[in-house]
Amino acid sequence: GPQSFEAEQAQFLGTAALAAACAAASNGQIVNMGTSATNGLKFNNILVGAAGNYQLAIAYFVGGTDPRSMRVFVNGTLLPIQRVAVSGPWCFEGGSPGTWLMTVPLVSGANTIELRPVSTFNAPFIDKIEIRPIVASFEAEQATLSGTMTTPVCASASNSTLLNMGNTTTNSATFSSVTVPS
Repeated sequence: GPQSFEAEQAQFLGTAALAAACAAASNGQIVNMGTSATNGLKFNNILVGAAGNYQLAIAYFVGGTDPRSMRVFVNGTLLPIQRVAVSGPWCFEGGSPGTWLMTVPLVSGANTIELRPVSTFNAPFIDKIEIRPIVASFEAEQATLSGTMTTPVCASASNSTLLNMGNTTTNSATFSSVTVPS
């Protein structure tokens, strides 16, 4: 099953610090990573029994109107920069955390995951991360779309986007390169 790691129990890097108490956060606390590229959170000793791809679920807050970006390192390797959507209101405004999902490669045994700001830009505030085994998950907005579908923003959807198929029979979403183990 999933393994959960609280941000406030991770190793703080640079000037990352606890933000004000947040009742909506999983443990009542969130971490502000700030803007310095040397800041961040390091989650150590993430243990998995088998090497492979896992789902990383990041519970975060981004209020206002602009998305925020962060860098994600797995065992020291930088993955593509993640631009996370607005999760809704900030915690102090009564908001709840959003969840950002991504696939990460882990080795058998102990792993580390670091979340860091991108240069001098504000990073999301972090509540916790979860490592989940991948059963089968496909993000609709990454499919090849045909027809007149729309992809509205929805803070509670994974990666904050939905696929509205509409009511036209010619609309379709195609997922390529799907491999099923035998």
